[in-house]
Amino acid sequence: MNEHAKKSQKKMTNPSSSNLNSLELTRCLNTSNPGKSKEFKCFFQAHGIQLKITTIDLPEIIADPLSVVVHKASIINNGQGDIIVEDTSLEIVGEKVGIHIKKMLSHLDQLVGKDAIWTVLLAFRHKDWVYVSKGEVKGKIVETRGISGFGFDPYFVPQGSNKTLAEEKSNKFSARALAVRALVENNFIAIQPPIVDWKGEWQN
Repeated sequence: MNEHAKKSQKKMTNPSSSNLNSLELTRCLNTSNPGKSKEFKCFFQAHGIQLKITTIDLPEIIADPLSVVVHKASIINNGQGDIIVEDTSLEIVGEKVGIHIKKMLSHLDQLVGKDAIWTVLLAFRHKDWVYVSKGEVKGKIVETRGISGFGFDPYFVPQGSNKTLAEEKSNKFSARALAVRALVENNFIAIQPPIVDWKGEWQN
């Protein structure tokens, strides 16, 4: 291991979530999706938190979901952070979907029977670090059922349920609810430096 790698490894051990109260740092989440806004408010309310919503339009990079959400958390509020950002991905076995859910919605009826994983990442920047929590629900793509919900809800049946998210969406089967609980409990899957100077591709 070279000296640069050793220094980087040492630096990454410095931040800790043990003394971090994420709820004191931010009670604001950014999303322009009304359905997500409503759900997140309910999930945070369940933990006694009155959540504020911002609708800042953020550019998104083309990368893995973790990098996408870290980048958004890094640049929001002019890099000052302390606003939660979210990123939703849908992984379907044998298909390339990931962060490009909007492009795939019209084709989900062609993927009936496929196993899928719904993942929600929440992230916020505090000083020189970005903290990321995660909620994940496994399930299957089915023929559309139900009239409530939004996005892929009518196509997704969570593992352990026989109803689509558009028919019934309990907290037990909500990746958003699980991600919120993880954030409230300071259960982070990643604590890493911000991503600001992106040299790669951008989503349209």
